Amino acid sequence: LKLQFLYFIDPQGEMTSPAMMPHYGDDERSFTSDLISHDNEQDYPDKMNVNWKSFLISGGGFMVDQYNLFVIGAVILTMSMTPTLGKPSSTQAAVARAIKLIGAVVGQLTFGWVADKLGRKTACLCTLSLVIAGAVGSGASFGTDNFDIYWCLCFWQLVLGVGVGGEYPLSASMSRESTSDLRSIGLTFCMQGFGFLMGPVVILTLLRRYPSDTYTDLDTVWRYALCFSAIPAGLLILPRYNMHNSKSFDNVKGTSRFNAPLLQVLGKNSWRRLLGTAGCWFLFDVSFYGNSILATQAFAAVGLTSSATQSPHEQV
Repeated sequence: LKLQFLYFIDPQGEMTSPAMMPHYGDDERSFTSDLISHDNEQDYPDKMNVNWKSFLISGGGFMVDQYNLFVIGAVILTMSMTPTLGKPSSTQAAVARAIKLIGAVVGQLTFGWVADKLGRKTACLCTLSLVIAGAVGSGASFGTDNFDIYWCLCFWQLVLGVGVGGEYPLSASMSRESTSDLRSIGLTFCMQGFGFLMGPVVILTLLRRYPSDTYTDLDTVWRYALCFSAIPAGLLILPRYNMHNSKSFDNVKGTSRFNAPLLQVLGKNSWRRLLGTAGCWFLFDVSFYGNSILATQAFAAVGLTSSATQSPHEQV
């Protein structure tokens, strides 16, 4: 899956994405970072060079992604405390938490390819539209006699997951293509932390509107929490609509190297570094996402369970 983050390490140690790899004939060892379009910059210049427009477009996407991935745990807990809904079955709760990750896999596999074929701008607007539609749809979930509200939520979480999955490789590749300053790229990735923190902050802020000893109007809390990410995502529409494909992308689009199969582009000399980088990232994600999204079950496994006598604040 980490192949879809569009980051590969060439034999000379430079990190590039498929769209950033120029054509140098048959010499697989000639991949360099001159495609970044910053000819005289170093990876660590004396003054950090931040492309703020790119930071907004890419970093905002990272923040929205992380919020959507991690808020669902608190949302399911809040929904289970809502008298009008009742608690979800173990299957419903598990699917609601996991289906977004399944959608993210589909989004990663799809929109990395779409971005190379149709351009960064088109792909970014598509993924952003899916994120907004999935967030609003999740918040507007409803149930009928024949269709439980939790299954409706799962459907919209799948749509949201596809958009989130597409955002990840696009934000990563655009961040790298906009600057050669690795610290600036790191700053963009740090926005994931703000998105992770934003989830419980939004939930607890919404709960502050209601008495701490009652469960009334919790239906409004979880709906607003799910819809909230549509606000920052909506603010990104205009900047992304006005964005252009990077020079590095335009310079190599249509070349034989750009159109070559992935395995041929990587070459035999890159696999060790790629597997080392992607393997560590994969192991980190298993632990990080697993413990974060399934935090409720993790707490219960070690005896940190909530009680029916606790307020919504205390349980969340």
